[in-house]
Amino acid sequence: MNRKVITRQELYQQVWSEPISSLSKKYNVSDYELRKQCLV
Repeated sequence: MNRKVITRQELYQQVWSEPISSLSKKYNVSDYELRKQCLV
Protein backbone atom coordinates (compact mmCIF):
# COMPACT_ATOMS: atom_id res chain seq x y z
CA MET A 1 0.00 0.00 0.00
CA ASN A 2 1.28 3.45 -0.93
CA ARG A 3 1.05 6.02 1.80
CA LYS A 4 1.58 9.69 1.35
CA VAL A 5 2.20 11.81 4.40
CA ILE A 6 1.17 15.44 4.22
CA THR A 7 1.26 18.16 6.83
CA ARG A 8 -1.89 19.57 8.37
CA GLN A 9 -1.17 22.86 6.63
CA GLU A 10 -0.97 21.12 3.23
CA LEU A 11 -4.24 19.35 3.96
CA TYR A 12 -5.97 22.61 4.86
CA GLN A 13 -4.70 24.26 1.68
CA GLN A 14 -5.97 21.39 -0.42
CA VAL A 15 -9.35 21.31 1.31
CA TRP A 16 -9.85 25.00 0.55
CA SER A 17 -8.74 24.63 -3.06
CA GLU A 18 -10.70 21.55 -4.19
CA PRO A 19 -13.78 19.59 -3.13
CA ILE A 20 -13.43 17.12 -0.28
CA SER A 21 -15.01 14.43 -2.43
CA SER A 22 -12.16 14.62 -4.95
CA LEU A 23 -9.54 14.72 -2.19
CA SER A 24 -11.04 11.68 -0.53
CA LYS A 25 -10.72 9.75 -3.79
CA LYS A 26 -7.19 11.05 -4.28
CA TYR A 27 -6.11 9.82 -0.83
CA ASN A 28 -8.39 6.78 -0.84
CA VAL A 29 -10.21 7.69 2.37
CA SER A 30 -13.83 8.47 3.08
CA ASP A 31 -15.15 12.02 3.07
CA TYR A 32 -15.98 11.56 6.73
CA GLU A 33 -12.41 10.58 7.64
CA LEU A 34 -10.99 13.53 5.76
CA ARG A 35 -13.36 15.94 7.49
CA LYS A 36 -12.50 14.42 10.84
CA GLN A 37 -8.80 15.01 10.25
CA CYS A 38 -9.47 18.66 9.51
CA LEU A 39 -11.28 19.10 12.81
CA VAL A 40 -8.63 17.50 15.02
